[in-house]
This record gives sequence, C-alpha cells and structure tokens, in this order.
Amino acid sequence: MLSRHKNFIFCLIGFFLICQWYNFNQYRKNDNNFEWPLEINKNNLKNIYFVKTHKTASSALQNVLIRLADKRKMRVVTNLQKEIIINSSFGLNDKIYFIHGRHNTQIAEKAFPRNNSLYMTILRKPADQLLSSLNYFRMLKGKRTTIYNNIEDERTMKKLASKNKILCLLRNSASYDLGIVNCAESYKGSEQSLINRFKKEFDFVILTEYFNEGLILLKKMLNLSYKDIVCLSVNQGTKKVDEKDREWAESVIEKVSNADVILYNYYLKKYEEVRVLLKDEVDELKRQNDYYQNECTNGREQKYFYGDVPYIGYSLRTNLTGDFKDFCVKLTSTELELTNDLLKKQLDIFSGSGNGHLREKKIRESSCSCTGSLGKPQGSSEWRKPSFKPSSLKKINLIFSLKIFE
Repeated sequence: MLSRHKNFIFCLIGFFLICQWYNFNQYRKNDNNFEWPLEINKNNLKNIYFVKTHKTASSALQNVLIRLADKRKMRVVTNLQKEIIINSSFGLNDKIYFIHGRHNTQIAEKAFPRNNSLYMTILRKPADQLLSSLNYFRMLKGKRTTIYNNIEDERTMKKLASKNKILCLLRNSASYDLGIVNCAESYKGSEQSLINRFKKEFDFVILTEYFNEGLILLKKMLNLSYKDIVCLSVNQGTKKVDEKDREWAESVIEKVSNADVILYNYYLKKYEEVRVLLKDEVDELKRQNDYYQNECTNGREQKYFYGDVPYIGYSLRTNLTGDFKDFCVKLTSTELELTNDLLKKQLDIFSGSGNGHLREKKIRESSCSCTGSLGKPQGSSEWRKPSFKPSSLKKINLIFSLKIFE
C-alpha cells in the first residue's frame, strides 16, 4: 500500500513537471505570448526614454532610473524640444528622459532616435488608477459628486477639464499621458489597431501590479544587479479606498477609460504568464528590498510632498555612514529631490571645465546639460551651450532582446 502511494505521488510530480515544460514551450512558440529575452548584443542601444504616467508607481520606477543615470553617467534630458536641436546638431547619446510630460511620437523620436533608444512606460489597473487620482489631487477636493455624476459623459467632462486640467487624468488617464487620446476623450478606434500602434511606439511596459516582475525584466535587459533595482515605496498614499468607491470605479471604468483597459488587459495577460518563470528572482528581489528597508530605515512616517501633499515615506536611520548612507538616502528620497540633486551634479560636471569650446562635429563625442522645470519638459528651460572637453561617458550595454512583449 505504501509503495502504491509513493508511485502515485511520483506520477503526480512527473505530470506537474511535464505540464510546466509544456507551458514554458508554448509561451516561447506563440508569437502572441511572452517571448523570453534572448542573449542578443544591443551595443547600439544608448538611451532610455521613459513616459512617466500619473498614479501608477511611476515615481518608484523613476527612482531606479535616476540611480541608473547617476551610476552610468547618463545625461538627464528635461526638455525634448531643446534636445531635438542638440540631437540634430551634435547627435549626442548616453541620455535618459524620465520627467512627467505627454508623449508625442514625432517629438520624442527626434530627440530620442528609435534605433538606439529604449522606449518604456508603466501602466496600472485603470479602476485603481482612477481612485488613486481622486484621492491624491487636492484640486479635486469637493468635486466628487460632480465627477461621479458626469464622468461617463465625455462632452461634459471635456468642458469641465477645460477649466481644470487635472480632470484630464480621470478618463483614459494613462492613454492621455501616452498621447493616444486627448483630454477626457474616449478611444474611438479598434482594439487591435490600438495594440499595434502602442507596440510600435514602446519596447517595454511594466505593470504596477507586477512591479517586481517588471524590474527583473529590466534587470535582464540592462544588465543590472539586484542592488540596482532595489526599490522602496517612497511616497505611498495616505488615504484608504472605500469599498463603495471601488465598486463605482469598477462599474464605470470600461466606458470612461476604454483605451487604458485595452492596453492594461493586453499586458496583464503577458505578466500573468511570465510571473511563473520569474518567481525565484522576484523572491530574491523581495528579500533584498526587506534587507535595505530594515537596515536603512526606522520604518514609515508621514511626510509632505510639494509642501502640502501628505504621503507615507520612510524615517532614515541616524547611524548610517559612508557609501551605505548615500545609497539609503537615494532609496528613500522623492523623485523631485533625486532629480534636482542629479541635475545639479551634472551641471557642476558639464560646466566646470571653463575653457573648453565646441568645434566642428567632434561634439558627437561630448555631452551637455539641459535644465528645466520638472513636470514641464516642453516648457521654458534654458539650454546652456557646453563648454567642456569631450568626455567618455559609459554606454549602456544591453545584452537581452528589447522585443519582450511581441
């Protein structure tokens, strides 16, 4: 009897392993499913263009990208219009863009050529994103009844949004940031045409709900270490979502954010498939996140963003020293603090040599600095003509395929 029981267990294990092997091969063979990153040399890839969407944990991802830019001496671009001039004149690379601003394909591709730039963004479950926006933006305080009564009416919401631009981030919020729809609009095209267009414009997408899996994929593509992708939730919201509000959001979301729903569901299927393959690596990342949270901080505390917006951040330990302290500070700083520090550092480096002048087309080997207002990458930033000798900035070495989600 015991022998039969053991044989039965072995058969079950064997059946499970065969199923896992079959599923893995199906993922690789099916063009519409996840394609495992291949070890392809991507030496021509020199730049990163990240479209930062609202209320999607994009700030947490931005923290990782800022640290990457600092480590690899990448030039931070804050104004795409000015970068077009720089790119057309000098063809400079080793640059990164991660500032809030609506995506415009024509502008972006002139500043960040598609043949040598990684285009990426982040999406969140649309109903949760809608509720997060309602809870976060103070300009919407006292307007909930109006929003609840009118959000399904596109014409009314457009009219309201013409007086309060924050309302553009309620209907198809991500698709608005991504330049797919205009303010408060519904998407009018077909589902497949939207997916095809999006896949042509973006190489890589992270989902908020599969954030760690996305970081593991990013680690593979950019040849990073676990320490490079360690990420703490620095600016967690302070308000809990009411269950009735959640039910309301779920009931209206397919009508008010149809483009967001299409894109999210498409990539959700990909991540549901790939998470099994990445489980061990995700577990290791979680262990490292826990380690740095325990060693760097005393736990959570309420702070204020932009002076009056409350959020839950971290209380930094007071006994930290040296490089470890510097790393802990970066892990627990807001994106505004990190970006300002990095821009200041780059200004000091790029404008500090004094007597150098740019001549002929040798500028292609150099770099420069663009400074501007955060959150307004198309705005009135002032470009300072570089006055330093050519520098040999480290190029990003990508050894995995970009086309993960074909």
